[in-house]
Amino acid sequence: MLSFPGIPEAPVNVTVKPMSVNSVLVSWVSGYHGGANCTFTVQFKRSDNVEWKSSDAILGNATNTVLTNMEGWNGLFTFRVTAVNQFGSSESSQVQVPLGMSNEGYGQRSKFT
Repeated sequence: MLSFPGIPEAPVNVTVKPMSVNSVLVSWVSGYHGGANCTFTVQFKRSDNVEWKSSDAILGNATNTVLTNMEGWNGLFTFRVTAVNQFGSSESSQVQVPLGMSNEGYGQRSKFT
């Protein structure tokens, strides 16, 4: 199969695991890079917010990052991961995860939007 340069494929299998009260590990599997160097952006928001908060650009072959939220991870959060190269941005792969006192919902799989 011959591939031509273009926008990267969306990351898949996004998971979120708590590390501490203020940090979570977000992991994903990257898709085809589109024939160019990629970076990834991870965004999150609490279900009662409309504004997304973004990580710094994640370079290279990284497939995870630790996010810190000084307000704590208590509530229902949506996380999304986007691949970006010189040709554009992929669709975002996202997952919604309840975080807080119980372990319910940790490690949920991604859903495309």
